[in-house]
Amino acid sequence: MGIRKVRKRGGANTVTAEQILSETIRLELGGDVLAAYDVVAQGLSAFPDNVGLRHRAVLLLARGGATSRAYSEYERLGLRHVRDHVDVIALGARLHKDLALARAGEERKRLAQESADMYAAAYALHHDYYPGINTAAMLLIAGDAARARAVATEVLDSLAAGSGEGAEDAYYRAASRAEAFFILGRIDEAEQALANALACDPANYAAHASTLRQLDAICATLKLDSGWLERHSPPPALTYCGHMFDEATLASAARDKLMADISAVLDHLRPCAVFGALAAGADIIVAEAALARGAELHVVLPMQEDAFLTLSVAPFGAAWIGRYEACKARAATFRLASQDTTAGDDAAFAFCSEYAMGLAIRHAEVLRTRAWQLAVWDGKAGEGAAGTAADVRRWSSAGRPQAVVAFPPRTSSNGTQRADDESATGRRLKAMLFGDVRGFSRLREADISAFVARIMAPLAEALRDLDVPPDLVATWGDGIHAVYPSVATAAEAALALQHAFARIDLGAAGLPPHLALRLGGHFGPVTELDDPFLNARSFYGTHITIAARIEPVAVPGTVYVSEPFAALLALEAPGRFSTDYVGQTELPKQFGTMRLFALRRATPA
Repeated sequence: MGIRKVRKRGGANTVTAEQILSETIRLELGGDVLAAYDVVAQGLSAFPDNVGLRHRAVLLLARGGATSRAYSEYERLGLRHVRDHVDVIALGARLHKDLALARAGEERKRLAQESADMYAAAYALHHDYYPGINTAAMLLIAGDAARARAVATEVLDSLAAGSGEGAEDAYYRAASRAEAFFILGRIDEAEQALANALACDPANYAAHASTLRQLDAICATLKLDSGWLERHSPPPALTYCGHMFDEATLASAARDKLMADISAVLDHLRPCAVFGALAAGADIIVAEAALARGAELHVVLPMQEDAFLTLSVAPFGAAWIGRYEACKARAATFRLASQDTTAGDDAAFAFCSEYAMGLAIRHAEVLRTRAWQLAVWDGKAGEGAAGTAADVRRWSSAGRPQAVVAFPPRTSSNGTQRADDESATGRRLKAMLFGDVRGFSRLREADISAFVARIMAPLAEALRDLDVPPDLVATWGDGIHAVYPSVATAAEAALALQHAFARIDLGAAGLPPHLALRLGGHFGPVTELDDPFLNARSFYGTHITIAARIEPVAVPGTVYVSEPFAALLALEAPGRFSTDYVGQTELPKQFGTMRLFALRRATPA
């Protein structure tokens, strides 16, 4: 990020609110909405009263799909009380619009009408086209087609009379014209106006996604085929994988053909962002080719950088080190899936690959586009949990589009198949939950029996009722620790626990009303060993500790999960859960900061 630290005016390294807004717009244009939110959230600590920053923070949460979080921040930041700022009023209307589009039937119509009323209030202030066209769209979804057409006609007239300044305004003017034509049933003119809009600001993928989602909703309301919109979707996000190699591995002609084949796939897909590691060979070649085509590079390494370089880059020659550093210098983001400092094992590499896959899917969801995998693979079906063959199987099992570039026969064997061939280790990929009950420490001794009978017993019953039991469950006092085989089963368990707690009548149990359950979740490689105290199997490792550090910062009554947990949910259980971005959060006991997400069940539209 261009802005690392924000200080108030007059201090060292002064940064203005305008510069912060500019930086967030730069990040958002590339599609990294969450990074943009982190910058503006930091800026608010220096400029808490700046309406522009408050507006942008909530808008970015909404654009990132965190509707519930955006709505709560809209309230907390006092934006509901701003009455003289068109964009702020329209933002409140947009939040109601997002809520409406996530519902069905009469509830959708009711929320759409509320959104239309709020947009109309903003439109009445200055008769600006943006709240005007949204008023028309929400009226249509609310069921008032006649008023929707009347407002759409008025907006078209105003757009014909004026002109915009700058690419973004030109985009929104053309996109609004497309929506107005569509509401009026002039489909051909709508598609031409949409194409013109995209040409005005071709790299503003977040704006494109917002427009397309609204047109999707209009198509659903009018019972029209939305297939034509797919022609205008943003470019896909891409996750990549492939074999490692050096100069001796392949003949020169084979290397040239491999690079040409990779380039051909990228020329066809034109991804907006690519996600993966930077091992010598296929990884770095794909990263270089994607960067050359203007895609954002998001690097995910399976372990600490020095260990990764020692294992996956340095053995293949000094030239690869230079190419690695050049790619890293141009990367939009750089993540370590694990803090491992050793050579790693199958679990570390599998975790890294699945993390990158999930990140690509989440990126695609934000931009309303598709996620692809590009695999540079020799076609051999490896049996390990990690490696190119495993990555191909994992992605293919999710039913997502895939492009495979054939890896040519090797002219030498140089140990590049470490991850494919190495036997399994003691570490396994698991999802972990930690929970406790806020206020437990303040209970009287006389309350403990009621606490166990009326709170802990229903929570235990909720876990027993699930289809998939935990691999491990342990309690101490009010603490709950559970380990599950997948993020989907852990998510079901976490939400079942919160649902069970919400049904408890604390007053009837004679317990204080301030008690509340908070839960934290994480996913990663852990070691399974015998617990010498309990003489039973248990799980150990850094990722267990991470899960334990998330739980204390969770808002009571919620489930907070790590970015790897949220990413794997996108890969493993699409459409079943939603994860609203909370922000970069300081973890207790000096454990650093982490991107956290609030877990909830997805609401079917």
